[in-house]
Formats: sequence, structure tokens, C-alpha cells
Amino acid sequence: MRFLLCFLSCTFINLNPYLIAGSFAPAAGQPGSTAIAVSDSSFVGWATGYQDFVMGPVDISDPGGPLATFGQTVNILGKADSDGAEHPVLSLGDGGSVVLTFDSFIYNGPGADFAVFENSFSDTFLELAYVEVSSNGIDYFRFPSVSETQTATQVNSFGVLDPTELYNFAGKYRAGFGTPFDLEELKTTNPLLDVDRITHIKIIDAVGSIDNSYATLDSLGNRVNDPWKTPFASGGFDLDAVGVIHAYTWQVLQLPDLPEVDGINVLFRSPKFDHLMDGRFLYGHLSELFAQDTWGEAGMTQYANGPSYDPAFIAVKDDTSALIGAGGTFGQASEVTAFNPSDNINPSYSALAGLQNFDGVYWKSSLSSAEGWLIAGTNGSSGQHALSYISLDGLTAKVVIDSISTFSSGIATDHDGNVYVSTFELSQTKDAVYRFSTSQMESAITGAALVLSDGVFQVDFTSAGSLAVDGQGRIWAGGFKADGFVEVYEPKTGGLVEIAPEHPVIAGAGSVMYQIQIFSRANEEYIAFLARDAFDVSEEIYYVYANVDAILPSTITTWQRWIFGDDVDNPSLEATLWGNDANPDGDDWTNLEEYAFCLDPQEVDGSNLIGYQLTTDSFRISFPRRYRTNDLRMDVEVSNDLLPGSWDVIARSERGNPMQSIGTPGAGSITENLLGGLVETEVEDGESFFDLERRFMRINVQLLE
Repeated sequence: MRFLLCFLSCTFINLNPYLIAGSFAPAAGQPGSTAIAVSDSSFVGWATGYQDFVMGPVDISDPGGPLATFGQTVNILGKADSDGAEHPVLSLGDGGSVVLTFDSFIYNGPGADFAVFENSFSDTFLELAYVEVSSNGIDYFRFPSVSETQTATQVNSFGVLDPTELYNFAGKYRAGFGTPFDLEELKTTNPLLDVDRITHIKIIDAVGSIDNSYATLDSLGNRVNDPWKTPFASGGFDLDAVGVIHAYTWQVLQLPDLPEVDGINVLFRSPKFDHLMDGRFLYGHLSELFAQDTWGEAGMTQYANGPSYDPAFIAVKDDTSALIGAGGTFGQASEVTAFNPSDNINPSYSALAGLQNFDGVYWKSSLSSAEGWLIAGTNGSSGQHALSYISLDGLTAKVVIDSISTFSSGIATDHDGNVYVSTFELSQTKDAVYRFSTSQMESAITGAALVLSDGVFQVDFTSAGSLAVDGQGRIWAGGFKADGFVEVYEPKTGGLVEIAPEHPVIAGAGSVMYQIQIFSRANEEYIAFLARDAFDVSEEIYYVYANVDAILPSTITTWQRWIFGDDVDNPSLEATLWGNDANPDGDDWTNLEEYAFCLDPQEVDGSNLIGYQLTTDSFRISFPRRYRTNDLRMDVEVSNDLLPGSWDVIARSERGNPMQSIGTPGAGSITENLLGGLVETEVEDGESFFDLERRFMRINVQLLE
């Protein structure tokens, strides 16, 4: 598949070339500059917190002036200013420092991973700072910096510096342009530093004096020479912001600490949650029930009339219908209560049935109008863990899968109404998962109960106390036996992987336990976890979520089954419906193209999703691409004449990895911005079209084995 763009060149003469004096990249806007504009789409986040602010001067026997007092710490949070003048920054003062924190871990990706912004009003009045990073908030490691500025003469308070003589110093560029830092440079620095899980960034003012008594040095031992003395309260490095380029896609919200009962923690308590139709979650523990106020934000409203018991589960049918269970001891009937989650004043609780319950989910058949609730608990004929069905009106309540295991474990349903149950035996090191079809469930509701051997074995998990099934049929499992990770099983390929959701360390936790839910919002599917201490030594609890496509790679085979269901088993429909070259919605895109560019093969898409832009002297092509695919190669190619064999690859993304420059001269620039399950990509041609008669660009998409 190829998309072509062309442009006829014209003559161009550079009348004002920029002369480079030092060894390093020049000022913002100059050819070869590494400056990153605040508006660059590569930024995926900004600093959200700070700590350990130390006001300068620090450890200087002859300080240049009083303590820096200009600005406030809140000014360094969030996005940088476009010109540095919209609101005050934070002046560190000579030798001053501050530590910034972030919502997500920063990782070592291709090229720069973050950038630091100062507020200089010109390309040459530069105030410098060292940059250090930490992956534990205790041990910090400094980027190697180089200053080629001569040290025979002191740069005065308003003197100038040449940015080409500076490397790895924050403040190298003027306001509105960040100085980039690449974690690859620290990859082998120290085993205490994990460059794929950076949590803290420290900015330390570089005292610019060349006097040996209080000079600061670069990584080569050179004295750093920058404007000195700094006689004002705004002296030293003026920090505007830190922008993040590579960060994990997990989002983390800290929930209210788990409450104590009679002044002590309660062992093996189980706070529960589920999601409303707009993606907001309900959360309950003891007699407290909360609803998230706004999706993606930490604020929650507590129900004025909460349940009178510690919920064993919460299950949501829709925004006005939900179920909550009271738990109960083994074999002892307990209340299962329906309520209206949209009313946080009087949710109108009404007892629906009396069953011992450990877990519960809403179930709907894809074969008929049948629907209801599925309750896991010890309600079977043998006193073992069983699965019961309750109709929405409560008139039908019966066991549908009997004698599953000795103890209760996870249950889940998929989009078609198939049901998944897991076993839990203390004598076994693994929990087994079995699948029961929708038609089996319908038969069991009106007829004899099923037993475990009627199901189809899927996989053994380390722990399956909590289960979920996503839209592509993958099974997610967690529990207290799997300390600090969850497992994901792909039934179509037999693949099994471990994933550790990123969140702050739960202080004092004996074992980290995850409870799992799948939910949808705005046609995007998400995986969410409650992360807590399995043994309740710690009261901390986190809600962690991410777009499913951003966490697990997909293949066109699993995508086709997700979109077209069992029709993919019908070979006669391959050419017209589900095949790679089929075009069921009749637009300009085949299924392969719809898959590659994150489109919907069942809705007509526009033909203008591939865009182009002319820069000063070259082309840029922009397009969306699927994130974390396991079977795609996407090449950006160029040609001068369209002849066979004349196409050269300048950028490539393979198996969902970041787009990277290929060949010589390769891409002029590449910017990528993660948005949900897709990546907005822009690639600039590395050749100037002013030197060419014609220039063409295309995207070549290929399926890999």
C-alpha cells in the first residue's frame, strides 16, 4: 500500500549561514540545533510535583547576592511557557536545586527522553544547570556535561555564551525551547539506576564563577563559566518546566487509604470496584461506597447512604443498575443487593437474593435476549465453590456451574457472553481457567447445572483470584499469589506474558495484589487494576489503568476476529468481509490499511488521513499508526522519479516500535505522539527539495510473519 505526494522544486540560496564555533549543537532555529519547541507534539506529559527545593546561594563563600526569592515552586509544574514571559518561573539561585516528580515512569526510548526549559530572553544570555535523574528518589546520577567556554575571563552578570560550546547543560536554549536529555547516556552508569523507570529529575544550578574557591566543574573537570555574579533575587538558573517525551502509558490515581476497624487493620479485606458506562469507576470498602467524579481524575463522591456491609463485589449493568454483594462465610446465605449507582444520596438498595458470594458480574447472551447476574460463591450441592445465576428481577436464582473448586476464585465474561471460571486449591501452585460457551450458559439457566469438566480448559495462571477478558479474547488474571504482576493469556496463539502495572511503591507491602476490570470509554478499551497490599500491612491503595492496545501488541488475526467475530471462520467471506484486501465499508481503505492506520472497517473513513506539510525546504508526511502491533512494518519512502527500484526507505516502524530514521541521510526529523491506542506520526524528508527537480513520498505497509 502506497500513498504518493509530490512537489516541484525551485531555486533557493541561503544568504545568512550560521557559523558554528564550538563542538556542539547551535541555538534554537539554526540548522543542526537539538532544541525542542514547547509546542512539539513529542511531549506526552509534564512535571506534576516537586520536592526538596533548596534556595541558593549554596556552599559559596563569596555569594553573588541574597537568596533567590523570585517565583514560586508551583510555576515549574505543567507545560512550559511559549516565550517565558506569561508567568514567573522559579529562580534557583547560585547552587540552588529542586527535584521534580511525574505521574508516570520516564523510560529510555529512541533519542531524547525529556527536555528542560529555562526562560532566557535571547540565544546567548544563558544561565546553566546540571541535570540528574533517579529511579528510586534516593540515588541520583548526573548527565555528563561539557563546557568549552574559555575560563580566562569571567562572563559578567549580563554576559553572553555560545550554545555551540555547551553540552548537556539545561539552559542551553532560549525560552520556549527545551534542552533535550537522552537516558541512553546513563544506561550503564550504576546498577542503582534503572533508565526505564525514572521517577525523579533534579535540576541544580551551575555556579558560573571561574574562581577556583567556589567554581563548579563539568564532567571533564572544566570550570563552568556563565553569568556571574548574580546580584538579584532572580539569580541563578530560572526553571520553567520539564517536558516528558517517553513515559509509560499507565495512569495512576491514589485512592483513600483503607480504613481501620476498631483502630486496627483488617487482614484479607477486599475493596471492590467496577465501571460506569462513561468509564468512571465505583469503589467500595466496608460500608463506604464512592463514585469517581470525573474520568481520569482522583476526585470521588461518597454515597450518603452506603451499604451496611463490606462489599464482596460490585457489578454494573448500566448507569442505573448495579449489584453489590455482602460476602458471607462458607455455605452461609448472604445478601445480594441491587441499587441505582446514579443516585449517590439514596441509591435505593433492594435485596435481590440470598447467596454466599465472593464475586459477581453482569452477563448478557449474544444469542438471545437472556441476561442477568452471575455470582461466585460456595452455593453448590457439595459445598464447593460454584457459579449461580440470578435474573434481573430476582425471580430466578440457581446454580449453573457446580463443584468448581474448594475455594472461591475469579469469574469473567466476554463480549459474546462466554463465561470463564478459575479454580483455587491450596494444594495446587496454579489456578486453572475454564471456558463455558454462551449456549452452555443458556442451557444451564433453564436446565441442569454444568460441572467443571463441561468447560474447555484454557490455561494455568500463577493466580486467578481476579479475572477479566478483553475485546480481543485475551484473558487477564491476578491475585495475591502473583506478587506484583498480572498474567495475560492469548487463546488464539497460546502466548502467556507477565505485566507489572506501574504505580508508586506500596510502603511496607508484604505482597502486592491486583484486582482486574476491563471497561470501555469513547470506543476505546481499557484495563484497570486496584493495587494494594494483599496482607493489609499497608493502608495504601492505587487505581491503575491503561489503554489495552497501548499495553499489549495486537495482530491482524486477533483484530479481524474482534471486529468480524465468527465470520472469520467462513472462507467464502474472506474476499468481501474479513480478508486483508477486503473493503466491507466501501471506502478508500482495505482491511489491512484500516488495521494499520487505526480505522474502523465497518464505517466509511475519509481519504485525507494521510497529510503532508511543506517546511522551509523539505516535505513532512503525517499519519496515524497502530501502537504495539506484533506483525506490521511501516516504511516511509522517498523517490525522485517514481521509477521501479527508485524508492528509498528513510524511516521505519517495525512491530509497533517507535519510528526510526533509516539510511543516509534518512529522515530530517521524526515526531510521534501517543493518543489512546494510536500514534500520531510525522516524518520529515532528510533531503532538501530545493536541490531536486521532483520529490515523492509514500508509506509502505507490510505484514510480517
